[in-house]
Amino acid sequence: MPAIEHSDFDLSFKRNPVTNDLQKVSGVDSIKSSLSNILKTQNYDRLFQPNIGSGISNFLFEPMNNVTENRIKNSILDTIKAMEPRAEQYSVNVTSLPETNEYKIDLKFYVKDQLEEVRFETFLSRVR
Repeated sequence: MPAIEHSDFDLSFKRNPVTNDLQKVSGVDSIKSSLSNILKTQNYDRLFQPNIGSGISNFLFEPMNNVTENRIKNSILDTIKAMEPRAEQYSVNVTSLPETNEYKIDLKFYVKDQLEEVRFETFLSRVR
């Protein structure tokens, strides 16, 4: 049985020069794009879909300590479990970076039906 090919629209909304359609991202890149989009979306940001989002940006105004890191980690784990079924056996490491006032999020997961571990890294910071 062949592996399932995952694909999503590229969030840059660039056009394919040949077909003039929106470009797509596929495979692991589509899952990474989805994770980034879900994690950076707040609840109630999407009309008629209030449950989509992680709410992790609420923790940006909390003290930078181990408690906040664990709360961010648990929120990310809950969000991935609920909203990204293509990722499985995931682990999250959250590191605070007080000098830049941001959190480094390091996520490792496996794509269903694949043996290779995937690493995804992003930063959570305040936007002014």
